Amino acid sequence: MPTNQPAQLRLKTPGDVAQLVPFLIGFTPENSLVAIVVQDSRIQVTARVDLDAVEPPDEAEALLDRLTDRYPDADLHLITYTDDPELSQAMLDRCAEHLPFLTVGLAMRVAGNTYWLPDGGHGTIDPYGSISAEATYHGLGRLASRADLEARFASAPETHELLRHAGHVMDNLPPTADPDRMIARTLQLLDRHLPGTSEELEPGTVTRDRIELALLVQDPHARDAALLSITRDNAPDHAELWRQVVTSVPEVGASTPAYLAGMAAWASGDGASACIALDKAQATAQRPDQLRETEVLARIIDQVVPPTAWEQLRADALDRTEPCIRDAVAHTAVPDEAPWEIVTPPQRRRPEQEPGRPPAPGIAI
Repeated sequence: MPTNQPAQLRLKTPGDVAQLVPFLIGFTPENSLVAIVVQDSRIQVTARVDLDAVEPPDEAEALLDRLTDRYPDADLHLITYTDDPELSQAMLDRCAEHLPFLTVGLAMRVAGNTYWLPDGGHGTIDPYGSISAEATYHGLGRLASRADLEARFASAPETHELLRHAGHVMDNLPPTADPDRMIARTLQLLDRHLPGTSEELEPGTVTRDRIELALLVQDPHARDAALLSITRDNAPDHAELWRQVVTSVPEVGASTPAYLAGMAAWASGDGASACIALDKAQATAQRPDQLRETEVLARIIDQVVPPTAWEQLRADALDRTEPCIRDAVAHTAVPDEAPWEIVTPPQRRRPEQEPGRPPAPGIAI
């Protein structure tokens, strides 16, 4: 039976590690460099980047520096995903030469369902093997590709019906001159529609309340109240709700909901979704203030800030924010109880189904 204990997986072979990677980042990588940061036999973070992005001089080295600066006592396991063995070897050699002695643990190339080691050894990866089954049991999920994850953040088409609903909602919003009402309405809708507190809707369903949430958070008071309502315990629910909001509105209204989705995804340990949401927020920003807010998430991702930092960042922000926001959030807050290392397993399901709750840092191996 599942228990509320940190997920513990026994990885005995390079094939076991390769089998686990898609669950760590949420999808199966292609043309990528993946770095798994391990400290005290526990995965702290998994980073993925396009090989093209780190092929220029100093780019891979800069990424490795950010990881080792954040985790100076950790080991790095490096995996390239490419059909080009020469490109792979050159990249792995660059990484090994740049990193301190004994920092690099496992190094290998993955092509399809085969892994290759630098000494020429190789083996088969079973995508539905025991590690995949255990990862699924512990609530981790994977998609086939990054494009599949991007599709989960696609905006709704700008139809006449959607614009008509948006216009009606806009006419009935609280006045921006009354921040208390803006904040109260935002928190009311969050409480009503966070996953687990209301009836589950079909993906892509457009609702008046989702449109209203997207319009409300264009106001800085409502946006900050929504952001500071995210805690380490409810972050996965916020990430899913704001993703649903992104898919329910046209691109012109998607930037701030995507930013909130990205912040919540990062706080929940889902770095892949955080990156996708950041790209979406930047691509759809309509105003300078929206670009500025995305810079917060961009710096968090770039500097490999661990999700465990969110509670302190949130506490500091609550101290600095306006009293109307702080008081409203404090009034609706629910105390956190679950430590970060706990991954609550869902019901058993087949590995090829939709991914469940993304992994938080702290998976023991």
